[in-house]
Amino acid sequence: GLECTNESPIVGSIQSDNIEDLRKRVMNSFGNQRRAVTLKDYETMCYSMPYKFGALKRAKAIRNPNPRRGNLLIATISEDEDGKLYPANSVIKDNLKTWLDKGRMVSDVVDITDAKVVNLGINFTVIGDLNKDTSIILDSCTNALIASLETRPDIGEAFYITDVYKTLKDVEGVIDVSDVSIVSK
Repeated sequence: GLECTNESPIVGSIQSDNIEDLRKRVMNSFGNQRRAVTLKDYETMCYSMPYKFGALKRAKAIRNPNPRRGNLLIATISEDEDGKLYPANSVIKDNLKTWLDKGRMVSDVVDITDAKVVNLGINFTVIGDLNKDTSIILDSCTNALIASLETRPDIGEAFYITDVYKTLKDVEGVIDVSDVSIVSK
């Protein structure tokens, strides 16, 4: 018999793709034709790697700011069995490098790295309608923020505090938003 012990959790499968994730994965696949010329082509190739080699939750290709290691940098992130973002393991990254070698330009040197996961918390103060129950207004504000942030942003996607203000301002019973602060968790 054969026996093995995993020292770290198995990652590299996708729990369930929602519509937004699928849209990001297929957006540029038509023009790609299994070759990578643009940064979007590299991202499309990352997502088209067969699942038997592992799966990435997100991938972002950029021009490498430190070109000594390669002219392209691909930041990757996987998911653990609970659906939490988790760094892709070395096997998936090695498989991805091999997969990308099939379609990359000869002059491109690709460096694959882990994307940084940033967990943010939102503290806010709103002024509510005096004729409404404050606990209902607070629950409505919290639910509105959760709904607005349901789709996880892509790697490198901007987060605007003004969107938080707008979401809170649109909640029924909120007269004004007096303060919003973003904290690192």
